[in-house]
Amino acid sequence: MSYQARLFILFVGLIQLNTTCFGQLHPVKSNNLWGLINNKGVLVVPFQYEAISEFKESGKAIAQKNGKMGLIDASGHLVIECKYDFLNIIGEDLYYIRQNDHWNVINQR
Repeated sequence: MSYQARLFILFVGLIQLNTTCFGQLHPVKSNNLWGLINNKGVLVVPFQYEAISEFKESGKAIAQKNGKMGLIDASGHLVIECKYDFLNIIGEDLYYIRQNDHWNVINQR
């Protein structure tokens, strides 16, 4: 078994112990891009994002692609397109965003 494979298995084991992850998906990085794996270590979302936050209690994580931010749900689907200069989760289904120097709040209820 290669050194990288052993590190990956160790990493997956550590993720499973991480109680701050909500849901079943966890961010992982390869070649400077981030994707998401499930608890079995299977890649569910390909390595395509510049950054992915940990999943919040709301079951969503912030993702960055091409310098813009969006939102991924616990099943790995993009629920808010990566088009914002800034995005922050401020409550359940409430998001603080900035786009083209304009600030706003998105309510997805």
